Amino acid sequence: MPVSFGEEFLLDALESLESQSFERWHLLALVNGSADGSLKILSRFQSRWEAKVTVFEAPFSIRPGIARNILAGKCDTKYLTFWDQDDVHPENSLQILYSNISQAAVAIHGNMELIDQELNLFRHQASLRENLSRSRVKWDSMLATTRALRNPSSQNRIRLGASLVRSEAFSAVGGFWNFNGGEDYSFWVRLSLLGKISHVTERVLLRRVHGTNLSLSHDRTNGNLLVMDEFRRLQSLESRGAARRARLLAKKTFTWLRQLPLTPFWTAKS
Repeated sequence: MPVSFGEEFLLDALESLESQSFERWHLLALVNGSADGSLKILSRFQSRWEAKVTVFEAPFSIRPGIARNILAGKCDTKYLTFWDQDDVHPENSLQILYSNISQAAVAIHGNMELIDQELNLFRHQASLRENLSRSRVKWDSMLATTRALRNPSSQNRIRLGASLVRSEAFSAVGGFWNFNGGEDYSFWVRLSLLGKISHVTERVLLRRVHGTNLSLSHDRTNGNLLVMDEFRRLQSLESRGAARRARLLAKKTFTWLRQLPLTPFWTAKS
């Protein structure tokens, strides 16, 4: 969980993790450049859960994609899931994803519902349209999945917070390698070339809409365009040569990022 000036909604996100029916979770959070109360909130949460929570602090601002790469590199779990500081999840979310990922799948994802700042359902028709569009994709077909995901303006995109990814698959594609916004777009396309991405129709994410959502920002639009340009330069990610070159470049970047030194905040302050 990347955390940056997240004190307004962070407690809601942590409490939804605490209430999960699936108990075999471990939270890694990176607080970066936040001068608010985020670190204190996480410190209190860590004191309750001890070994199940690890919090790192960076003295400067880090893009979410880079933060996720760093944290993923410090995980020794079989699966990864990506929670945001402002979203919440139904109490059975982790159990649904864990129970339904098949041996043949590199990842699994579910549906979402939009909520407002006070956790009330919000723009319900927009949620229905997105979930319906997502359900029409033939996720059993790698080719159909890749084609659906390659259009960044479509509603077929996979929400990071609604997904569960095999750690080895995350490493194999080099994690996130576009940090200008929209890095999840390129990540899912590359992952779809590695193996099957499963889908469940259950709601596993309540995505909070507010004025500072990164996914609504100009940065994300620019990031999507940059990724599309990168795909054009590679000519065709379906070709083995292009896909292999992209993965090698991404893996080098991911290896460097995971080696960045970070000190757990409670050690630094003792």
